[in-house]
Amino acid sequence: MKKLDQIVEEIKEQRPALYGLIIGIIENKIPKEEEERFLTLSQEGKKQWIIDWTNLLEGQA
Repeated sequence: MKKLDQIVEEIKEQRPALYGLIIGIIENKIPKEEEERFLTLSQEGKKQWIIDWTNLLEGQA
């Protein structure tokens, strides 16, 4: 568990947008349908999806 905590802290410090996105998914701020849609996207589509949802969640914070 200590290793997982370390990884989470590194993500939080080094990639705050990614951390926010992960928390958004965990806290059910992103609808399940959107999570499922993410899985069907191309690599470029996934990048844009992450950017869009990160911006949306940051705006709600």
